[in-house]
Amino acid sequence: MKKALLAFLLLAIVVAIAYYRTSRHQGELSDQFSKGVTEGKEALSVYQKRSDSLGSALAMREAQLTDSLHRLESGYQAVVDSMGQVVASKDQEIKRLADRKRAVQSSKPGIKAQKDSTGLSQKHEQILSYYRRRIKELPADLSEYEKRVAVNEVRDETTRKFAITMNELDKICQAVKLTN
Repeated sequence: MKKALLAFLLLAIVVAIAYYRTSRHQGELSDQFSKGVTEGKEALSVYQKRSDSLGSALAMREAQLTDSLHRLESGYQAVVDSMGQVVASKDQEIKRLADRKRAVQSSKPGIKAQKDSTGLSQKHEQILSYYRRRIKELPADLSEYEKRVAVNEVRDETTRKFAITMNELDKICQAVKLTN
C-alpha cells in the first residue's frame, strides 16, 4: 500500500505540476493576448488619427479646389458673356451697315439708270477707263508670259479698287467687246 500511496502521491505531484504549467502557460497567453489587444488598439488609434487627419486635409483641399473652380468658372463666364455682347454689337453694326448700304443704293437710282451711248453706267465707264489706262501703261517690250502676268495683276488691282468681282469685270469688258 505504501507503493500505491507513493504512486498516488507521485501522480498527484505530476498532475499538480502539469496543472501549474498549464495555468502558467495560459496566464502567459492571456498576458500576450492582452498586450496584443492593447497594441492593436494603440495602432488602431494611430491609424484612426491619421485617417481623420487625411480626411480633413482632403476635405480642405476639395473645398479649395471647388472654390478655385468656381472662381475660374465665373471668370470664364464673364469672358463668354462679354464675347456674347461683342458678337451682338457686331451683329447690330453689320445690320446697320447693310441697312445704310441699301439706303444709299436706293437713294441713288439715277446713277445706275444713267447710261451712255454704249449702254454702260457711269461706274462701269470709270472701271473701263481705269482698266484701259492701266493696260496702256504696261511696257511694250514685255514677253507674252510677262504681258499675261501683268494683265492679271491689272485685273486684280481693278477689282480691288472698285470692289467688284472678276466675273463682274469680265461682264463689263464683254459689254464693250474688250479682250485682253
